[in-house]
Amino acid sequence: MTGTRFDSEVYKVFAEKVKQRIGEGRFAEAQRKRSIMEHPHIIKTLHTLGYLSYRESFEILRDILKDRNDVEVSPDGTASDLIIRDGKVWKEDRPVLPVFFPLLLNGDSVRQYLITFDEYEILERRLSALSASGESVDLEYTPKDLIREAIEKEASDFHLIPKFENYHVFFRIHGEFVEQKHLIMNKTMGMRFIDVLMVEASAHTKGSFSADERKVYQDARLVYDDLNCEVRLAYIPDGRTMHHGEVVGRIIVRKKIKADPDVGKLLVNLGYYPEHAEVWEYVRRKKGVLVVVSGPTNSGKSTLIV
Repeated sequence: MTGTRFDSEVYKVFAEKVKQRIGEGRFAEAQRKRSIMEHPHIIKTLHTLGYLSYRESFEILRDILKDRNDVEVSPDGTASDLIIRDGKVWKEDRPVLPVFFPLLLNGDSVRQYLITFDEYEILERRLSALSASGESVDLEYTPKDLIREAIEKEASDFHLIPKFENYHVFFRIHGEFVEQKHLIMNKTMGMRFIDVLMVEASAHTKGSFSADERKVYQDARLVYDDLNCEVRLAYIPDGRTMHHGEVVGRIIVRKKIKADPDVGKLLVNLGYYPEHAEVWEYVRRKKGVLVVVSGPTNSGKSTLIV
């Protein structure tokens, strides 16, 4: 994501501040070991040796850059304010250049955005996966196209299932598992489709979700404001090859429910029996209770909670 030189003036100030914190001897040792460890920057070497964590390096740089206008600093060092779209990194409605150390951009107008080294590496991996799986693939339809069609058919969830040499797509429509034969993909195209979907999920999901992990179960949450929905995504490895996996997406369409101070009346309007609404009203007024909402697919659990 970089490919340009680090700001040498900032580096000098950074080096002096680090020496004051860990001592000149340790800093000199880190400099010597940096080339041996093949680390691209002193920040990673200091972290690996246990002399200065990524967070501590970020805090030093934040202090150095507080009066500069050409570098924006993440409030907490994370990339939570950033999203990946169209192969670029965006903050709100403008592209930014994520960095873990300020760069000399030779007049480039893209604003730098400082994050910690580990957050930077995560973004770099996601962009690499996107470049490898999404931009070079001419998919017949995108994940959003599939989700849009599922919503149009009033499906509650979709399934991508590998069978023999193809990936089959199923929609659950009013409780029925219906195969969408016009959406069938060969194994290569199906795997690439899942790659694109996983990369998109990684851009939305905080935590340990990894776009290139195929050996463990993972779940994610995607939000599509233009489709007025969110998708609860689950990736399930096949348990044999650990290469082909099944994807299940639960589609939750946002519904506008007219607010009513009478919760019992509201529940009755949603189809609950009056006696059940009375029980819910009683439980709702209790303090310190745990309510477990269970039921089959498409039975109204999420609607009740909302």
